[in-house]
Order: sequence, then structure tokens, then C-alpha cells
Amino acid sequence: SQVKHAFDLAQKAGMITVALFTIGNIWENEETINQTIDFAKSLKTDYVQFCIVKPYPGTVIYNLIEKHVHHAKFLTKDWDKYDIFDSPVVFTTDDLSKELLMKMHNKAYKSFYLRPSQALFLIYRRIKLFHGLDIMQTISHFHLLISKLGRCDRLYAKH
Repeated sequence: SQVKHAFDLAQKAGMITVALFTIGNIWENEETINQTIDFAKSLKTDYVQFCIVKPYPGTVIYNLIEKHVHHAKFLTKDWDKYDIFDSPVVFTTDDLSKELLMKMHNKAYKSFYLRPSQALFLIYRRIKLFHGLDIMQTISHFHLLISKLGRCDRLYAKH
């Protein structure tokens, strides 16, 4: 695909790449989110971010939820809750409950970053891009990733 080719070209050019994905659109379900996760894992990217859809007033998705398309309904319209680190799920559908979406969000990060191939890829990229491997910086880098995954676990355990 064009996306994979673009990531390959960026890698060959020595660029650090980040793939950004949204999950939890009103037409999505567990299967489509798993397809997104699989696609993310198929890319040669250094980092990935999975964001849960946030419908703001005036957007198409907000209006669709207001009309209960796909049986979507808001859990809150408290804008203080529209932050990924505090109650990241603000609406549900028949196919995506709050619990399922939180589970899938957590799965997305874990299944991407906790693959041995991704760890080796990041080490290889650090050596190639920085002409050597600073062990302490690499350990710090992996610690940051693992603590982010742990933060997701703790966040979702509260909700």
C-alpha cells in the first residue's frame, strides 16, 4: 500500500517515524479495531499512537452521535473528561461498550510495543540513526514505554 511504501521510504531516508491511529469511531467494532492494530504492526515505524475518538461539537461525528446513528450515545459531555488520560471513552455504540473500547486501546499499545521484533527494531534504529548504542539511554527509552503501558493498565483498572 502507499502508506507502507511511505514508511519504508522515510525509514530509508533515516527519519524517525510515528504512526497515528484513531479507534472507536461509531461504525467500528472489535474486528475493525483488531484490523487497525494488525495494520499498525505491519508498518516499519518507530512509534505508534492510538487515540480514542473524541467527538467535539460542530464535527460530523458529534452530530451523528446526537442523532444516535449506530445507536451511539454520549456517556458525558463534560469537556474536562475529553482527555486521553482521564476517562478516555466519552461515547458508546451497540458494538463498542466503554469496557471493550478501553480493553482494545490497551491491547493496541501492548500488542505493538511488547513484541520482541519491535524491541529489536528500535535498538537497531537507535544504532543506525545515532551511530552507536547508548545503553543507558536505550534502557531509559524502554522504561518509558513500559511505564506508559503500565499507566494504561492502572487507568483502565480505575474505570
